[in-house]
Order: sequence, then C-alpha cells, then structure tokens
Amino acid sequence: MEGKGKYIQRRDRQDNPYLHLQQKSVALLQQLSGEVWTDFNLHDPGVTILDLLNHALDELRYKLDFPLPDYLTDPLTGEIPFDRMGLLPFDELLRGSPVTPQDYEKLMMDNIPELTACRATFSKGYYEFTLYPSGEVDSREKLRREVERLYHANRNLCETLGKIRFGETPPIETTEPIDGTPHRKPAHSPIRYMHRDISTYRSVQWDFPDCYGINRQGPPPGAPKEEKARILQLQAYLLIFDFLLAAATQQAADKWPEIEINGIERLIDRKKQGPSPQGVQAFRSQQRKQWLEILKMVYGEDEIKYFPELPEMNRRRFYSFDITDKHSIPTVDRWLIEHLLLYPDGDAPGEELCKVSLFYLSWGGNEKEREYIQERFPAHITLDVRKVLYCQWPLFERLYLDWREALADNDAERIKITTDKLKRFIK
Repeated sequence: MEGKGKYIQRRDRQDNPYLHLQQKSVALLQQLSGEVWTDFNLHDPGVTILDLLNHALDELRYKLDFPLPDYLTDPLTGEIPFDRMGLLPFDELLRGSPVTPQDYEKLMMDNIPELTACRATFSKGYYEFTLYPSGEVDSREKLRREVERLYHANRNLCETLGKIRFGETPPIETTEPIDGTPHRKPAHSPIRYMHRDISTYRSVQWDFPDCYGINRQGPPPGAPKEEKARILQLQAYLLIFDFLLAAATQQAADKWPEIEINGIERLIDRKKQGPSPQGVQAFRSQQRKQWLEILKMVYGEDEIKYFPELPEMNRRRFYSFDITDKHSIPTVDRWLIEHLLLYPDGDAPGEELCKVSLFYLSWGGNEKEREYIQERFPAHITLDVRKVLYCQWPLFERLYLDWREALADNDAERIKITTDKLKRFIK
C-alpha cells in the first residue's frame, strides 16, 4: 500500500525458546513442590532465580546457534585455516572426475580457450565430441590433439574416445551447462565468515539485582554477619549452576581445536596420562588411537596417513589408464584390462561394455587387497579377478605391454594383433 511504512515483523509468541523454558520450568516446580511453594509471581525470589537461569540457558543456545564456519574461522584473517585443522574444504574433498557429457564439455571449455562451445555425447562406451572453435584457431588438428589429451588424461573405466567433429555455428544451449552455471567462472575472493568466540562464560550471579548481594556490588555496606552468611549460601547454591553452564560452554569450545595431523599429541589431556613413563606412553597411544578412529569414521579411509592425498584419491578413484601414455597406471591396479578396448572396431558385445579383468600372480598379492578393490569398484562395472600361474606370467606381461604400446602409438594394425592375442589369453 502506498505510504505504508516498514516495520519489524512481530515474532510469533510460541517461537520463543526463553518463554518455552520459563513455562516448562514453572510447571515442573509446581508439580514438585505441591502446596509447599504456591507463589510463582515475579516478585518471588525463587522465580527470580529460575528466570535468570533460563536466561543463561537461552544465551548458551544463542551462542551455539550460529553457522558452523563461524566457529572455525580465524579471528585475524576471517577465513577457515583448513591447513592447520583435521579438515578439508568441501569443494576439495568432494571434487570428482568427469562422469557425464556435461562434465566433459565443461572440462574442455575450462581448459581450451580457443573453443566457443563444445558438445559431448555418450553411447555404448564411446564419447564423441563436436567442437566449435573461435576464429583465432590456427590449426584444427592441434585442437583435436588437445581434446584427445584432455579426455584420455581424465578417462574413467570402461569408457573411451570416439569421433571428434567440428561444427561451424555453436548451438545456443551449449554456452552454459544445464544447471545454468557459466563455463568460466570469474575470479572471486575467498568466503569470509565472522569469528565467534564461545569459550568465555559470564557468571549468572552477576545478573542478580543489587538487593541479593551476590553480583559485582557485593553485600551492602554494614550488612550483619547473618545476612552475609545467607549471601554465601546463595552463592554456593548458584555455583552449582555456574559450573554446569561453564562446563557446557567449554565443551562446545573444545569441539573446534586447531589440529595438526602430524601433531595429535597436542590434543592429549596431560592431567590424565599418569605419573609413570609406562602410563604416559599407554595413555598417549590410547588417545591417539581414539582420535584416528574419529578421523576414519569421518573420512572413511582405513589409513589416515593418506589424509593429505584424500582429495586426489577421491577424484581419481575410478580413473583408468591414459591410452596415449604406455607408462600410465590405472588408479585400481596396473594389470587391468577393460574389455571394451579389446574391440577396436567398436563392435563390443553388450555384456563386454562394462567388464574389467584384473590379473595377478596366483601365489602373489594379498587376497584382502583384492576384496578391498572389489568392494569399492563402481557398481555398474563387472570385475573379474584373474589368477595367472607363475609360469604363464611372463607371456601375459609381454602381451599386455605390447598392447599398451600399440594403443599409445595409435598403430591400428598392431592394436588389432595385440588385442586378438589378449582375447585368446583371457579365454
């Protein structure tokens, strides 16, 4: 409405944690006290104590209700010091490899400035690309080689590169991915949060009126001994609540210590480690083990020594080898064959498209390691673990390395010969 002013919206009376605490606590006191305590009006000292304790609880709730990053933020820089903590930024930890046509389109656009648009399609294990170069491109063949290099360096298991074509007029819808996120994001400043210090506690006794004699003003001048004794009794009674509230505040503050992965001993409570050297060592081992178990539960890895490599391990978890590099090794294991690649003419049967064979010496390797790989393999890929006799291993190794070399050289004739030999060996 024209001329209508803007006002702070009135909060719903029921959406009031403090009021809720007050109503519940008074109701509980009425139930427990029966007819002994019947005056619950504001002037009653018991109601005053209850009121201030509920206020302290509400203050504690307020201090713990801010966004999590505020508690982790460095007060000087305004940023979260991930490098000093047992934490990793979500965009680094959850970084993944390309898995959809849109992912590969973004990969090409982000790394090849000569492209104005890119269209990727996937069918029966093959990715095909249509490229729309800008007018400044000197050589389309150079652009093609760059796309091949990028694709093979980020290739996942049971996928390979098909045809690369060039288009003249870029489609409008390919300038941005489906989610509307621009291909090239402008540089932005790191996100800054507001540091929240929740480690301090202010005694609830300081909020009492002066007439109680327990705040900073203390007892009134000339107060008799009997009154001072009653003041001390009230202070001792309220001290119980002070300890509880202060402990809750300290426990919350201790949840966010600065943690160095290589210096976990800093977290040890030395007061509990015991007087003897044996007790100290046993306590440290126990504390370290407990903390490592927490990190294992958080990050899901069996060995926390790999912690700094977790982002890269996660990103390359299902990567295959780079076909253009005969020395490239898949993330899973070196002696791995994707059956799709054994059909260079593109005539792989449907059951072979998502099948992988992993080879190892029959008397070598660790069976638990093989089970570990199987458990973490992509669900859509069929893994066939093959044991090779010691006497047959040199033959397999020679066939495999010849095949990899033919793929890297892009020698069609050698690829045909080596794949035929490998297929006969597998059967």
